[in-house]
Amino acid sequence: MDVEFGILGTTALRLGGHLREDWGPPRHRALLAVLLVHPNRPVPVDVILDWVWPPDKTPDRPGATLHTYTAKIRATVTRLQLPAVLRGHRGTLRLDVDRDLVDLHRFRRLLSEARAHQGDNDPAAAAVHAREALDLSRGRLLEDVDTLRARSWRTHFERDELIAAHKILLTALLDLGHGDDVLVRLAELQSDHPHDLALAKLRVSALYSLQRDNEAVAYYLSTRNELRADGQDQAAEYLKQHYDGVRARGAGVSAPRVSTPTRRHPRQLPHDIVDFVGRERLLAELDAATLTAAGLPSRGVVILDGMPGVGKTALTVHWGHRCRSRFPGGELFVNLNGFADGPKVETAAVVDDFLLALDHQLDEAMTPRAREVLLGHLLAENHTLIVLDNALDTAHVKDLIPLLCNSLVIVTSRRRLTTLSAMTGARRVRVTPMSTAESATLLATRVRGRTRFTAGADEGLADLCGGLPLVITVLAEHIAGHHDAWTAAHSARLGTAQVLELDDDGDGTASPYRFFHSSYTALSTVEQRLFRLLAAVHPGPDFGVDVAAAHDGRAAGETRGALAALVGANLVDRADEADRYRFHDLIREFAAHRAHADESPDALRDAERRMLGYYLSSAANADRTLYPNHLSAPPLAVESAVRPLTFAAAAPANAWFATERRNLTAALHFAARNGHHDYAWRVAHAIWVFLDRHGYQEESRLVGEVAVSSARADGDAEAEASSQVELGQTYLAMGRLDDAQRCLRAGLRYVRETNNDPGTIATLYHLGRLAVLRGDHQDGISLFTQCLDVARAAGHDEALCWAHRRLGDALRATARTNEALIHLHQAHALAEKTGNQSGLAGALAGIGAVYRDLGSYDVAAGYCDQALAIVRGIPDLPLVAEISLALAEVNQDRGALGPAESLARRAAALAEQIHNIPLHAKTLELLGAILWAQGEPQRAADTWRQAVDRYDLLRDPRAYLVRERVAEVFATDTAPRSRTTPNVQHPRARHTSE
Repeated sequence: MDVEFGILGTTALRLGGHLREDWGPPRHRALLAVLLVHPNRPVPVDVILDWVWPPDKTPDRPGATLHTYTAKIRATVTRLQLPAVLRGHRGTLRLDVDRDLVDLHRFRRLLSEARAHQGDNDPAAAAVHAREALDLSRGRLLEDVDTLRARSWRTHFERDELIAAHKILLTALLDLGHGDDVLVRLAELQSDHPHDLALAKLRVSALYSLQRDNEAVAYYLSTRNELRADGQDQAAEYLKQHYDGVRARGAGVSAPRVSTPTRRHPRQLPHDIVDFVGRERLLAELDAATLTAAGLPSRGVVILDGMPGVGKTALTVHWGHRCRSRFPGGELFVNLNGFADGPKVETAAVVDDFLLALDHQLDEAMTPRAREVLLGHLLAENHTLIVLDNALDTAHVKDLIPLLCNSLVIVTSRRRLTTLSAMTGARRVRVTPMSTAESATLLATRVRGRTRFTAGADEGLADLCGGLPLVITVLAEHIAGHHDAWTAAHSARLGTAQVLELDDDGDGTASPYRFFHSSYTALSTVEQRLFRLLAAVHPGPDFGVDVAAAHDGRAAGETRGALAALVGANLVDRADEADRYRFHDLIREFAAHRAHADESPDALRDAERRMLGYYLSSAANADRTLYPNHLSAPPLAVESAVRPLTFAAAAPANAWFATERRNLTAALHFAARNGHHDYAWRVAHAIWVFLDRHGYQEESRLVGEVAVSSARADGDAEAEASSQVELGQTYLAMGRLDDAQRCLRAGLRYVRETNNDPGTIATLYHLGRLAVLRGDHQDGISLFTQCLDVARAAGHDEALCWAHRRLGDALRATARTNEALIHLHQAHALAEKTGNQSGLAGALAGIGAVYRDLGSYDVAAGYCDQALAIVRGIPDLPLVAEISLALAEVNQDRGALGPAESLARRAAALAEQIHNIPLHAKTLELLGAILWAQGEPQRAADTWRQAVDRYDLLRDPRAYLVRERVAEVFATDTAPRSRTTPNVQHPRARHTSE
């Protein structure tokens, strides 16, 4: 398989069987080269800009420029049918390509295989792979990219990989007896790298292998003197040891082949936790990230990131102790103090500490660069585990990483270190909080033998710690240190705020609050403010960029950048959906504490009003888009900094409601609790129809009760009356008929006093429904007729549609079939005129029910099928359940008991899901009748008993009739096999909840 993409030189593409460099302009070649360096992973736009453009030549409109270049590169790749796909997503570019088709990555694979053969003492195979790797080079790596970042990367590649390939090849050739070839290759290499100690050793060996002893001595002496003159005494000593060894072997004297003195291997890992708990999944991830595909120990960089206190260091240390045998070079460990109160540990100090750990006394005459070279040389000899713990950011370790060649480097940080990952190709393991079971086990382990839990005292304690081992440990110390016996009463008094502020007895900085505070202080001022406002103000489980921007009144783009920084610092998590964020409970508690300490009460209240303004205005816009005939509450003015969403079509409005539903209800309760009553009842009115149509009856009830009390507190009598009517409608669906009557009558008194036609129409309509549910169809007919008269006088076609439909249903229930059809057809015509899909489906179902009464079952089924097809696409879950019930009744009468049962079960499941008690009772009654007709008396009786329970809740007399039916089942020796239901025929009354 040929290389298709070349960056070991000018960026080239395979054309006509050859790598061609003239396929595009320089900047296009540079951009493609950068993407080929980082294949199969997203590269942030700011990283690309840093690679491709010098700081003083960055394009004025980088996004547009990159878009243009990307389009042209994508077109070229497509036109040439090259095996790669270029994608852009959320501020990143990603090139998906087989790594072995890129010369750089094939070079690295071949180099790794050459190293393996060298380790297996197979110089011939090592030479083949090393030579094949070197033959891929066509010049200077990334020739088309000339920025500071590219030059730095190129230097590291040449020093750590290209020269390594040459050394493996030269060593293999020397072992194979090709000393002349070695000297030829060294001539060019040493002109470019005159101070490389390994090359100097190879020249000495090659000269002696060719019996050119005088030349070897002269070269050795001159090179050693140059090293000493440059202050590289340690390197001069290594050269002398190598020279002495080569001479001894040449003279037949036994001497070790190693060129450096034997030294001990460091064991710097901190003590392992004896009773380490859980983390099997993360340990498996670490194993996978540190092994090659062949199961061999790998080199390179692994990043462990996670929020403060999540146990990154403990996990790394435990894993390191488990895997010590993989690292013959031992382990080096340093705490970089990235988030400690004191100064962070810099590269020079780490180099010195590691040299000392490797048994090398420091020579004050050595320059810092000489020490770095020496460290790299020592680490190249053995595979070593190196842990750089608690790094502040990428800048903290970027100069250190290149020195740690041939090692596995694990970097732990509270930040994601995305730039380091892009620079090094690092593998990543995200350390997440412990599971509830792991947390409980850890807590029990930590307090075992030091205190006594009474029954139930430990329940919920682990959950308070949010899965953070640090917090669990502090809590365990608190429990053991303050109580001989921990009781359930102690647990009840302990909340998230108390856990956060548990003291550490003055011993260091182990308290959860202090631990989080060190991450907080590392943020910029803007990031700190957004962090604390979101925690103190936003009431819901997660949030998007737009509402986050409303909190601090900045533009969405600026807020997105601050959120990215908070995610990078692991102080905010990305939620499961794109562009959504959430807090860990303890971090939210900490941030809220900082908000009350760092923000004035006025600033917090302003942020609350901006948040509520965003949700109210966006919800009102979505409500108008989805339900244009629903009367909106009078608007409230919001700050200009608040940018609510608008919706051009129903689908995005519906999707936004679905995503934000829990946030909207949380915002409403927050508003009422904090005295923003003008917002509370308005938010309720903006979300009521969505909640009703989607069957969230319990939420709708809670929303309605808050709306009534907030409207009253706001002193708005009209809003209170309107809220009473909406709440009454919800009570109707839930079967709480007395509560519904109380609310509706309270609303009716107000609307009649104020001559409020829309309010009067709605109230009469729902009072009519209430009468029908109670079996008083004549009162229902009277109320629906009054509703019609007011709607007709007001010219309200939408209300006329619903009133005609409900009046038709009530007339049908009293056997006034012709009158019922007239009103139902009028409802159908008005629904088509106004585009009311729910009204249209309801009217069609009503007409179908009339034809069922007339015995025209096929016609009835046709109307109901049309209705069900319409309502399924809206959606309107209560109406879907109602029409499914109507169609089930038709199929029962037709003798199609299988489809009837399926429809009745669907209707029952929907009615239960949306907590519509009257509808659920009726669907269960029908389902029981169908099961009876199918010859299943026991299942029929069980289903009827469920119907009785619900009728009893409604105080509906049908409970008695259905109970009698159950009794008849058990009084009958042999269950009938016909579809005739014992004693009482199933009712044909209509049910709904618009």
